[in-house]
Amino acid sequence: MAVEAELKFICSGPLPADLTPLWSAVAEKVESRAGKQLVNAYYDTADHWFRRQDAGLRTRLQQGRYEQTIKLAGTQQGALQVRPEYNLPCASVWPELSAFPADIWPAGVTAAELQPQLVQLFSTDFYRQTWVLHVAGGAVVEVALDKGWVTAGEHKEAIEELELELIAGDTDALFDLGQAVVQQLPLRLGVMSKAERGYRLFQQQPVNATAAESAAPASLLKAILYNEACWWQQQDQAALALLQQQWAALAEFWPEFLVFTGQPATTVLGSHSYVQAQLRLSQHLSKE
Repeated sequence: MAVEAELKFICSGPLPADLTPLWSAVAEKVESRAGKQLVNAYYDTADHWFRRQDAGLRTRLQQGRYEQTIKLAGTQQGALQVRPEYNLPCASVWPELSAFPADIWPAGVTAAELQPQLVQLFSTDFYRQTWVLHVAGGAVVEVALDKGWVTAGEHKEAIEELELELIAGDTDALFDLGQAVVQQLPLRLGVMSKAERGYRLFQQQPVNATAAESAAPASLLKAILYNEACWWQQQDQAALALLQQQWAALAEFWPEFLVFTGQPATTVLGSHSYVQAQLRLSQHLSKE
């Protein structure tokens, strides 16, 4: 089992053709990896058993070999997503659930029971560029730039994401790198995994204006990120109105957000300072 800790960003504008100079400026050592095309198929049962467990099941074809992955329910503190995952080789595009450890299944559920119920729901196909950055303090971060598509039946949606994944070291290094990156690139925080985007596309379920589940800062920030996604996807004015309310509520805990309440929401959403404030709050929440 591995534990994935990452920050996900959505590209909100064109990026430089060559990002290596940026990585060289923010890291002590940069390792460039060969780009590769990744083709992924996502599976679930007809009643979405995996989705209801907040888990994900996929197979991936890369360089002629198949790999299968189960991502289990994890935690999310603002921008930081932490999830346990299992990655194993498999013989074909179809998952082999019996290969995974038996103790990952809840009581009363077996791989043998789930296997015949599997159906493919959607797929992703994207080109990934990867760099490994060795940063101050000895931490190691993998940077991945993904460009391609998520497809469900006749429906498709573009993927253009930058992910920072912690390979070694403390999560503070991840946030420090994130701060440096958003100063230089047109990025916004991403709250949805590729799997969640695929499920929404499969079900034709757009991101709607979202009220916070509670007044807790983590709940408010999560709702803020979904309302941002709603605005960029649908230009829903209700999402902008909720953003203003949620910024004001969050400012009582994190005063840095107070400045955003007096500005047009569309201006705030396009600013580097706003994304940096979200990262600072996420870093604080990750330590609670």
